[in-house]
Amino acid sequence: MDLSSFTDADYIKYSREHLYYEIGMFTRMLEEILNFQEPHNDEQLKSRNNSCLESFLIHTRNLMEFFYEKFKKYPEKDVRAQDFMPPGITWTITKSSDYPDITKRISREIEHITTERKMPGDLAKQWSEMNRIIEIISIAFEQFKKNCGHNKVHPDILNISLPEHIIQATQQVNNTGIFVASSIVPGSNTSGAVTPVFFVSPIVWRP
Repeated sequence: MDLSSFTDADYIKYSREHLYYEIGMFTRMLEEILNFQEPHNDEQLKSRNNSCLESFLIHTRNLMEFFYEKFKKYPEKDVRAQDFMPPGITWTITKSSDYPDITKRISREIEHITTERKMPGDLAKQWSEMNRIIEIISIAFEQFKKNCGHNKVHPDILNISLPEHIIQATQQVNNTGIFVASSIVPGSNTSGAVTPVFFVSPIVWRP
């Protein structure tokens, strides 16, 4: 089915099936990443961690393309945020300066087998961009919810919010630039110390 034949009802159905899925998987995989365990020599756990990270990054790339890219290789097939705007409204969002590097890294290190994949021992193998990825997607998603045509987007999507603890975690980065979450819990000391969630030791997980 081509976009030219979509009715508002088709857009609503499409958004509930596919956009809702992308946002949901982005959030669920991020939750899994926040609960990563050190795999040590546990190959099964290592594979699980890799799967969660790779899935998160693939859904990240899909959402970055949906929210930030205007070019369509297949204009009647590719879906973008603009397609859900009300008549006469142009979807506008600014790419951050690190946007090209993030999309390139996902493409070259996750989606394709290239020599740009990092080797064991290379500290650049760590995904220190995680906090920026979450910020880039959450900013775009909130703007989308405010500007989209509500007659084209399913209400379930408008009611999605990223979990507050995830948003708070993105606001704290240790001095190595690695994504961290607060170590403060009710009843604990409130020094404001932060504890790295993952990728704090070199190259525990393959990507």
